[in-house]
Amino acid sequence: MKIFSEKYIINHNPFIQKIETIQELNNEIEYTNSIILKKRKNQYLIPYEYGNGIKGKGEYVLRWGIGCIYDCVYCYSKLKVKDSNITVFPDLYNIENEIIKLAKINKNLLINAGENFDSFILENTIPFSQELTHIIAKHKNVKCEFRTKAIVPDSFINNASKENITIAFSLSPAQWRKKIEKQTPPLDKIINNIIKLQKADFDIALRFEPIILFENWQQKYKELIIELSRKINLNKINSIDISLLRLTKQGYKKVSKYNEIIDGELLYHKEDSKYRYFLPYRIKAYRFLINELKKVYTGKIHIGTEPEKFIKKYFKNSENKFIF
Repeated sequence: MKIFSEKYIINHNPFIQKIETIQELNNEIEYTNSIILKKRKNQYLIPYEYGNGIKGKGEYVLRWGIGCIYDCVYCYSKLKVKDSNITVFPDLYNIENEIIKLAKINKNLLINAGENFDSFILENTIPFSQELTHIIAKHKNVKCEFRTKAIVPDSFINNASKENITIAFSLSPAQWRKKIEKQTPPLDKIINNIIKLQKADFDIALRFEPIILFENWQQKYKELIIELSRKINLNKINSIDISLLRLTKQGYKKVSKYNEIIDGELLYHKEDSKYRYFLPYRIKAYRFLINELKKVYTGKIHIGTEPEKFIKKYFKNSENKFIF
C-alpha cells in the first residue's frame, strides 16, 4: 500500500519525516487501497464507552487509525469505513500531551491501543507502536495494552520498550479464524509469534474475543486451549479475557446472512444497545471456558463486555467471590 500524507504532517511531524516513501496527499484525487495520514481534529484518548451497567476496566481508547487489512465479518470498525483506505493520525506529540494530562488525574491510567484499530497491521510500514512504547515507558503510572490479530514484527521486538506495556492477542479456533476472520495470519504463526515474544520477555495477554457459538464450538475451543497450553507457557501470560459476541443493530444486520453466527439466537439488550446470545447460552459458554482454562492456567480470567449484574449473579459464590 502506498502512503499519502497531508502537507502539514510532512512538514511538521519528525516521526513521519523518517519515512522516505510518503507522497503528498492531493485532495482532488480519489485514493483506493492506500494509507492516508491526516491530522486529528479532536481527542486521541477517550474513555471506553461500555454502555450503561456494563462491566469494564476503566481504560481509555487510543484513536490513532481507521480501517483494516483484514476482513472479519463481524467487525464493528469496518462498518464505519466507506472505502478501502486506511487512515492514520500519527501525531505522537499530541498523544503524549494527552497522556501527561490524563496521568495527572488518573493514578493508574490504562490505554487500550487496538480496540478500534489493530496495533500492528502497519507496524512494518509505519512503526507507530514501537515509538509509542518509548513514550509509555516515561510515565510510570501509565500502562498500555496493544491489541492485535497480526504478527508482531521483529523490528518491534528488537527495538520497542517493554516497560508498562502488554501485547494482547485476539484468538479463535483455527478453522473459524479462516472462515470469518479472513486474511488474518494462521493460528500456528500467531502461536510462534507469542513464543518469540515470551522469549524476548514481553508481557503477553490472550483475548478470546469475540467468542462465537458456532456448531461444535465447545470442542473447538477445548482443542484451542489444549494447543496453547502445549506450545506456550500459559502461566507466564498476564491475563486472559473471554467475551461473547455482541453486535450493534448495524452489525447484526451485516452478519444476519451468516447462519452459523446468529444460530445461537441473539437478543437485543437495552443496557448498551447491543445484540447478545440468549442468557442460558452465555452462562453455559462462560462456565465451560472458565473450567477449561482453569485446567491449564492459574492466572487472571476476566469476563468482558457483560452487565455487572450478570457477572455478580452467575459468577460469584456465597462468599461474594468470583468463581474463577
